[in-house]
Amino acid sequence: MYVRWKRQIYKPHPSYYAWKRDERERVTWRAFLVECKRIDGKPRQHIVSYLGCMDERWIGDMWEHIRFWQGIGRRVKPLALTDDQRKAMERGVSSRVRAPSQAEYDEMVAQRRAADIAWERERAEIEARIRAKL
Repeated sequence: MYVRWKRQIYKPHPSYYAWKRDERERVTWRAFLVECKRIDGKPRQHIVSYLGCMDERWIGDMWEHIRFWQGIGRRVKPLALTDDQRKAMERGVSSRVRAPSQAEYDEMVAQRRAADIAWERERAEIEARIRAKL
């Protein structure tokens, strides 16, 4: 088994995006887990599972890396891969989308919690101001 990456280009429709002049074509990479089989003596590739996709615009965003790898974990779990197959799959995926380390993951979760707490405080202040006006 190996990971096949497919490149897909999305081009905006000229009339639909006429109001949005900065919209350009986007490139998305989709990952598939593929198994080689011989049928009638000829090699054939069989897609075992769709693993996920990553837009090139978000390759540098660690949140997207976390989301991507969590999605892979959900899709690969029911396949019951051996340890060697799983490691090979992870190496193939890591060639394009790096897996976050535990420290990076913990840091991102802490940032997210801090942002959620700040948002809750701000929301409570806004609600209090609205109530005071009523």
